Amino acid sequence: MDEQRKSPTRTKATWKPRVDEADPRFLAANGITLLPLAGAQTAAFREPGRAPVAELPYQRANAEGALPEAEPLPLLNVGDLPTGFALDYVIVGGYDANAVQVSWTLPPAPDGTSQQPQWVMLKTFTGLQVKYPLPGKRAPIVFALADEDAYVYCDEPRCRECTFRCKQGFALYVAIADVGIVKMPLSPNRPGTVQPAV
Repeated sequence: MDEQRKSPTRTKATWKPRVDEADPRFLAANGITLLPLAGAQTAAFREPGRAPVAELPYQRANAEGALPEAEPLPLLNVGDLPTGFALDYVIVGGYDANAVQVSWTLPPAPDGTSQQPQWVMLKTFTGLQVKYPLPGKRAPIVFALADEDAYVYCDEPRCRECTFRCKQGFALYVAIADVGIVKMPLSPNRPGTVQPAV
């Protein structure tokens, strides 16, 4: 009976998934941002057992030589953002409806129009999710989590990011025009440089 009450997005896994700490490889060629999604190797587990680490194809893809004109793009930390820029996130939804809400504060563009991220990407245990804020979109952007990505120990409506670290290894990547790609790990040990969104 309890099984029927669970959301279809809730994982049925009895093991704790973990994600490899490696970042996706962002490349630039002719003003276009590229992301190698796969290579010759498929997804695999490292450290198998009750808490396996997934190595996904984008982490194992080797773009060197295949795209000789592409240059690697450096990742910025939240603390590297210019004054007036802020990024933040919160994990919500508890045991049965996990989601990640991403908020931002960006100063107006030189022409006075509102700025927003070009795109926002969430790295999870099972892969990558990308969202593009449409014109006029206000924060937050919400990433819904399902299956192994929704693994949680508790039913808190808002994650306390406690010592269980259910989302260990997850990370957000936010592309901001004329600034770069900012990496923000989902971690209970957030760096003190995180600027909370207003």
